[in-house]
Order: sequence, then C-alpha cells, then structure tokens
Amino acid sequence: MHNKSTHFKQIDPLFHPRSIAVVGESSSGKIGPGFLEAHINQGFSGNLYAINPKGQVKNYETYPTLAEVPGPVDHVVISVRAEFLKQVIEDCVKKKVRSAAMFTSGFREWEGEKGAEKEAEILAMAQKGGLRLIGPNCMGFYCPDSGLSYRADMPTIKEGKISIISQSGGVAMTPVYAAAEKGIGFAKSISYGNEVDLGAVDFLLYLAEDPDTQVICMYIEGTRQGEALRNAMKKAASAKPLLVIKGGRTDSGSRAVVSHTGAMAGSHRMWEAVCRQTGAMLVDDIGEMLDVAKLALFSKKPAGRRMGIVSVSGGLGVMFTDLFTLNGFEVPKFNESLRNDLKQWVDLPGTSIRNPLDMATAFFSMGTHPQLFARLGQADNLDILVVVLAMEYLGSGNMPGGEVTNYFLHVLADSFDKVKKPLVVIFPETTKAKDRLDMERFLISRGYPVFSDVARCAKALNHVLDHSPQEA
Repeated sequence: MHNKSTHFKQIDPLFHPRSIAVVGESSSGKIGPGFLEAHINQGFSGNLYAINPKGQVKNYETYPTLAEVPGPVDHVVISVRAEFLKQVIEDCVKKKVRSAAMFTSGFREWEGEKGAEKEAEILAMAQKGGLRLIGPNCMGFYCPDSGLSYRADMPTIKEGKISIISQSGGVAMTPVYAAAEKGIGFAKSISYGNEVDLGAVDFLLYLAEDPDTQVICMYIEGTRQGEALRNAMKKAASAKPLLVIKGGRTDSGSRAVVSHTGAMAGSHRMWEAVCRQTGAMLVDDIGEMLDVAKLALFSKKPAGRRMGIVSVSGGLGVMFTDLFTLNGFEVPKFNESLRNDLKQWVDLPGTSIRNPLDMATAFFSMGTHPQLFARLGQADNLDILVVVLAMEYLGSGNMPGGEVTNYFLHVLADSFDKVKKPLVVIFPETTKAKDRLDMERFLISRGYPVFSDVARCAKALNHVLDHSPQEA
C-alpha cells in the first residue's frame, strides 16, 4: 500500500475481512438470499457466523446475537426487517464491527423524508462507533479474490480486472454473469443502494487507486453529492477508463428512480455534460459497457480510424466495409507493395487482395497465417485490423470441427500475436451457438476482443477513439 491515499487505506480493509457474520438468516432452511452460502461458494477462508435468535441455521456456526460470537467480527451482512435494523446496528457498534452491508430495505426509497430521517439515525449510531455502512437497500460486496459474494451462484473467476459500482443490486450482478459467460472476470462488484454512508464518491476514489481494477464501470440513478461526485469521476477517469450507465434518462425512468433508490435523477443533458467534462464514457446499456470494457482491457487505443478488414467471405467483407464507413471509419486501399506481398499467400480462385482482404479458401492455409498477419500489421496506412470469422466456414467443409478447429484457432491466435496494432474479431452469431461461444472464449483468453456484429464493434471503438481522459 505504498503511496496510497489515506482514503484508500481506510476503504481497502473492508474488502478483506477476516470474519463475517450474517444477521437474519432463517432457521427454516430457506436461507434468505443465501449470504452464508454465497461466501462459502466463493471460497471465503475466514470465520463465518450465522446470527439468528430462533435457533440453528443449517450446519453453520450459529449464535443468538452478535455479542455472543466468541471472536472479533470484521464485516456484517444484515438481512432483517426495517424495524429491527437499529438494534442490529447498535449490536455491531458494541462488537466493534468494521463494516456492515444492509440488504434491508424500506427507507428513503419507500418513505421519502420519513425514511431519510431513519437513515440519518442509523448513520449517527454507526459514526459514534466507527462503523462504516453500505446501503441500506443493497447487495453489498462481491470480490472473488477475497471470497466475498452476495449470491450463491456468482462466478468464481479470480483475478478479474473490471470493477463495477452500482446503485442497483441487479445491475451489480448482471454484468458479472454476462462477462463470466465469455470467460471474463470482475475484480469487484459493489452494490451500494441508498448510500447512507459509503457511496459512489467513496468507491470511485477507492477504485481509482485499486491495483486489481483496470476498468471502472458505474451504474448511477442520481446523487445528493453533485460536486463531490463530479470530482471523484474526474479523478477516476484520469486514472482508468470509467464507463457510466445513467438510469432515469427519460421522464418515466426518472419516476422509477425515485421509487427504486430514492435518488435525485437530474436531467440527462446534465449527465452528458458531466461525463464530457470528467472524461467518463457514457454508455447506453450493459452490453455496450462490456463491449467498451473488453476493448479497454485487451487492446491499446488505435492511432486513428484507418481499418484493414480480413474476411473469409467477399460479401461479408463488402457489407462490413459499408457499415464501418458509415460509422466514421476509413477502409483505405492496400498499397502496391502490400498487395504484392499478399499475393504470395492469397493467390487462389475467389480471393481478393484489396481492402477488404477476401481470403476465401486461402483462409484455411494455416502455414501462411503468421507471415500474412505480420505483414498486415506493418501496413503504414492501417490503424486497426478487423478479422471476420463465420461459423458457417469454421464448422463445415475444410474445417470439420473438433481437433482440427482447435488447432486452427491456436494457429490463428498465434498469428494475431504477430500484429503490432489493435486487432478485433467480429464473429456473428449464426449457427452452432455453443461451439461459437467456446471459440469466442478461447480468443478472449488470448487477449482479443470479440464482437457479434459491426454496430457493437464500431460503437465501442468510437467510444475508445473519442475518449480523452481529463487530468485530475
């Protein structure tokens, strides 16, 4: 933790508790949202306690109250009805608990000002005892490296590089599942709900310094800390890519925000301006957020918009050339020197050595790939290389599947490694969905972002190309 800020040193221990107690687990066997099981499945190695006055919770070490737990408790997950929350907070303070995540809801988001008053009471109690609060109305922390989780079925991929902070519990989870489907892990997911104490500002500043996080994602519905949030966004976006989804962009969405987390939504134009001023990237949805995150993780920023397209199908190459051009990219002709070099590897019936490069059956001449891709990477009028794959070719004809396809993909990835420029893969979803997903996961594991269509790829590239971090 050398050279880390005081703020980082205060927040980081919350992600590394030595012991956790879950208050409010049911003795009936229906383990509420399964917080105990979630931590066990995630590999939490510290002491884990169930707090339940009604009796034993399954086979977990169970105590009627926090006070009766024999050793120290660092973190508490609270899943009780709203009327019991004050008592649990009092117990946490007496036990000298470091942090508490409150799954409990029924405050500002339900009762407006009256709920806000109840939150203020809870905060005052916690502050007297040095207890940091997450929530209420939140899921809390997910951090695979330290075994923290809030659902029993959360992915267990270690060493993820993306982190998300979210006012919504659902939006804290969905991207983690969606990324894991492609073999991509998250370092941390933080659902902070009504932010009575710790919230977006605290976690943005923390993740800006977190060595395990390379890309920061944020879902936000509104804030009561406008200037502090703007400053935190600027600091985070100057350190790492910061991708923001704003909930409540429309009048109808803004109404939903108030009933969800009790936050002030603010106008969408205002949020667009804040993102522009701070260097954050405003994205529309979770899919777009993950697309940009993939690019930020696996590819350095292209020097410009000049694109080389490599395809097995001439028609796909032409169509994709049109679509990329309409999205602001150039697809320049290969110069004569490059065309002459390409002839030695792509000189078969049906091929074309202009740009796009239509390889046709030459695509399956594996022995020539390393030289061909290395040469494309040297082209001085190209900034990005796009390789178009198609299951229709990979799963039939010259590519009968199984061992041959695996070998081909390894050769292809080894050849991509020769390209010293950003390279992305477009792999449309057409047939053999499971086989295609396996291939996509393999290419991602080798460090190449894969997109299912041009529109998503172009949008993500435009975000990265248009993005210029502001100095903090």
